[in-house]
Amino acid sequence: MTHVDGFPRGYLLAEADDVRAASNAYDLLTAMAAPPDESADMIASIVEDRYPC
Repeated sequence: MTHVDGFPRGYLLAEADDVRAASNAYDLLTAMAAPPDESADMIASIVEDRYPC
C-alpha cells in the first residue's frame, strides 16, 4: 500500500500497478532532488529574490 496526500485528506493506493507507479515517481523525485543543505540554500535564495526586505 501507498499513502497519497490530498485535500482535504489523504488516501491509500492498494492496486499493485498504482503502488508501483507511485514508487517509481518517488524514486525519480529522490534521485533528482538536491542534497538538504543545497535545498535550504536554494529556498533561501528564492525567498530573498521573491520577497526582498
